[in-house]
Amino acid sequence: MTKSNDEAQPPVPKPSKFQRSILNSRIPATPIIQKRAVQASGTLNPHLRRPPSSATHAPIQLLKSFTLLELLVVIAIVAVLAALAVPVYQRVTAASRSTACVSNLRQLGLGLSTYLADHEQTMPTLGAARESRREEKPAIDTVLDRYVPAPAVFACPADDQDLAATTGTSYYWNSALNGQRAVALNFLGVEQNSRIPVLVDKAAFHPHEANKVNMLYADGHATRDLTFVVAQ
Repeated sequence: MTKSNDEAQPPVPKPSKFQRSILNSRIPATPIIQKRAVQASGTLNPHLRRPPSSATHAPIQLLKSFTLLELLVVIAIVAVLAALAVPVYQRVTAASRSTACVSNLRQLGLGLSTYLADHEQTMPTLGAARESRREEKPAIDTVLDRYVPAPAVFACPADDQDLAATTGTSYYWNSALNGQRAVALNFLGVEQNSRIPVLVDKAAFHPHEANKVNMLYADGHATRDLTFVVAQ
């Protein structure tokens, strides 16, 4: 005698009290708890299903385009800022070149001191300037060249007339001091070395400065301030 299909299948075990509480609860369950609850009851509590991610339903915001008026305003602001920045940049650049020029004059002053030590403290006899490098005439760039660290110190960084390139240097030599003793200089009645100019820019290379030129004085200090005063 054969058994019926109902008698052949084993009875489904009843879920435990813990499993029934999970199936009937609205608290999201972990995948493991969901699996065990489904195995016990054969159905999945709809409250146990994870809600769809809100990120997939976030609206896509379109970028707002610039209007013509807004674009013109931006261009006008940029133009105003550029107009303000350019003069400031020019002044900063000019001040930097003036400082480098003063440094060159100090280097030439040190070179002159070394020359004086080699020539019994007697000032060299030089021309104030040469018309060109081809002119055979003693000048600071031909006499003091071996007493300075580099030929570049004979050129002012602000020399926009290329005087250093064409004549050998950007600086005038005070030829009134030729042959004088360095310890007893006299220039137009001025005997204080701190007030006697030795070298000066050949042109107004520094328009943003008060005196527009830099000077080297006989005591070795270089400055953009004019301290030379003729004795009365």
